[in-house]
Amino acid sequence: MRTRLRRGRSAREYSTPAGTRGMTCEQIALALSALGAVLVGVILTVEGVTVRRGRLHFRNIRWRVAWRAAWVSFFLGIVVAGFFCGSQVS
Repeated sequence: MRTRLRRGRSAREYSTPAGTRGMTCEQIALALSALGAVLVGVILTVEGVTVRRGRLHFRNIRWRVAWRAAWVSFFLGIVVAGFFCGSQVS
């Protein structure tokens, strides 16, 4: 079922349920970094990747994709915090 927007109201008013607030920039950055760090830890724990002779060896392509996605998430959180979240120092 599609929700139709009434005239005079912006789409932003419909973005979150009444009485709730969206996530702040800092919360989004923290969530991305935490998700990436947790995924890296999980992949190492379940031995999706092993280190032999100084090189990473993955069980299969899915583990390699998950490994890269985890690191992208981690670093994206840092970039969001550094460049897109305003400074809180007054």
